[in-house]
Amino acid sequence: MQFARRMTAARTLSSSILSAGFRRRIPSERPTQCLRFLSSTLPRRAVEGPKFDPESVAAFKASDIYQKLSKRPEALAAVQKFGEVMQKHGLELGKSPSMFQATKLFMHADFREAAQNLVEEFKKAGIDMTAKDVLEELTALSKSMGGSR
Repeated sequence: MQFARRMTAARTLSSSILSAGFRRRIPSERPTQCLRFLSSTLPRRAVEGPKFDPESVAAFKASDIYQKLSKRPEALAAVQKFGEVMQKHGLELGKSPSMFQATKLFMHADFREAAQNLVEEFKKAGIDMTAKDVLEELTALSKSMGGSR
């Protein structure tokens, strides 16, 4: 009789322990694999910016476009924003996009907005992007800056 009482008490104690979340691990229930978390993202590293020779920088600062842009901080901010949007969409500054890349760019609303803002700020600064002499000056400056990298 005492044995039966002890067995009943042990069963109630063990069932209350199991229901409370305390459970003894059985060796077969142990995990057989370790979980590893993999990441495909590369860590960011410091990158040195493009190096321009002093003659190219001096030529740019002497240009009429630079003089007009330096008087309007809004235009400089628009140029910076346009460059950031281009980089965000995977284009390298100083390189012309391919026809396919340009088509893909114009499908993005933020790129169209940044380009429109850039043209408006250039007009406010007195730079006409359709004028032949302005386009020639920009092309010459682009070549002199891009050739020194």
